[in-house]
Amino acid sequence: MKEKLGLRIAVCDDEEKERANLRKMLLMELNVAHVDCYASGDDLLEAGKSYNLIFLDIEMPGTSGMETARRLRRDKRNDLLVFLTAYDRYMPSAFEVRAFRYLLKPWKKEDISSVLQAAYQEILARQMLAVPLPDKAMTALPLNEIRLLESLGDQSCIYTADKKVISPEPLKYWEDQLDSSLFGRVSRQYIVAYQHISDLKHNQLYLAGLKQPILLPRRQVKAVEAAWLDYLRFYAQPL
Repeated sequence: MKEKLGLRIAVCDDEEKERANLRKMLLMELNVAHVDCYASGDDLLEAGKSYNLIFLDIEMPGTSGMETARRLRRDKRNDLLVFLTAYDRYMPSAFEVRAFRYLLKPWKKEDISSVLQAAYQEILARQMLAVPLPDKAMTALPLNEIRLLESLGDQSCIYTADKKVISPEPLKYWEDQLDSSLFGRVSRQYIVAYQHISDLKHNQLYLAGLKQPILLPRRQVKAVEAAWLDYLRFYAQPL
């Protein structure tokens, strides 16, 4: 079964039908794990919760969507903001608050799916993975650069396209830490980033930036292929 997408999303719209329809689509059709709904910008601001992505109507009673966005930015909030509106006249103001996307109503499922795909890529580009080192120091690796994690007994090795980092943590530690919709345990020895799979031939798995393929247990090939296709179907963008 497809893993739920690990995005925290808010929908802020004064029209109940709009909120309900978008929430239903995100949860039931696009497989998002967490969606909160707000009937006004004031409700959203008072909640004080951080989200990966906020769908925000502009024309609402009380605090408008645009003013809500300005307050979020003044509070140093970096949530990705997607404006949903029937009017294009607010586009210049949307740039001022660093809107991620600007969608005109009535939106379509394809519009929302495209936003989710782009949002995942943006979030990955921002995220860093804290990696313990053998000397009890720490380093940080950009999450979207990690290709592969390899078990070295009680330790592990993390590969990017141009470096490898040895960590005293076992592979099970990383399996618990990483989002299972983005990274998969493909064998006892390896975890791979679905984003960087370039090809799967028989039981040979190829990763962009790494010369040698990973040999999969043959009983795992179909499951790995299915998980990779799920990733591509829901939110992959070309590398």
